[in-house]
Amino acid sequence: MPALRVLCSMSLFGMACGGTSSPPATAAATADVDGCAGAAIDVDRAQQACATEAADSPVPPAAALELALADVDVASGQATELIVTARNRSGQPMALVLSPVCSFGVTVYDQQGQIADEEGPPAALAGCLAVVGTSIAITLPPDGVLTKRVPWTARKIRQACTDDMCADAPGAPIAPGVYRVEVATPFSDPVDGSAHHRSPRMVSARLAISASR
Repeated sequence: MPALRVLCSMSLFGMACGGTSSPPATAAATADVDGCAGAAIDVDRAQQACATEAADSPVPPAAALELALADVDVASGQATELIVTARNRSGQPMALVLSPVCSFGVTVYDQQGQIADEEGPPAALAGCLAVVGTSIAITLPPDGVLTKRVPWTARKIRQACTDDMCADAPGAPIAPGVYRVEVATPFSDPVDGSAHHRSPRMVSARLAISASR
């Protein structure tokens, strides 16, 4: 399995990877803010209202938390959203503390299983520092859904380098065709044989790219 790409700009969340940010409000200060508990919770809104310094909660079993990615139709080179959902199938209220900042990396594969969204050398691999206080505390009732809308453009990723560093940059449009798109979620499982490493749960869906008008 290829290494996960993490965009260092982390523009999805409005903060730089490994950078600093103003301390967010704590969960105690935002416990009554609408958006932290309910049948439909949006990740981006929760990051503003439900921030906490608490440690991430244990990951629910896969059968209790149903992860999904909606199929995508987009024109080559155009922008869209990848819609990732997590549904509580446990039958009980589910309290979660999770760190979305270093999640939701996207990879596109062609029908032969080869990575189709890289241009030139492999895209930059970058570590991502989840600053203390960037986790969110939420509660999903039975059948409640957590949703993340991931901005994405149907273009390849290329390396843009200066004397000091390399970073990912938009490349050529991805050719029209049918692909598989995969997104890394904030939920992870232990890696066999490792006491410290975890593997993110992935969601994938059909990606249909049409000719640009």
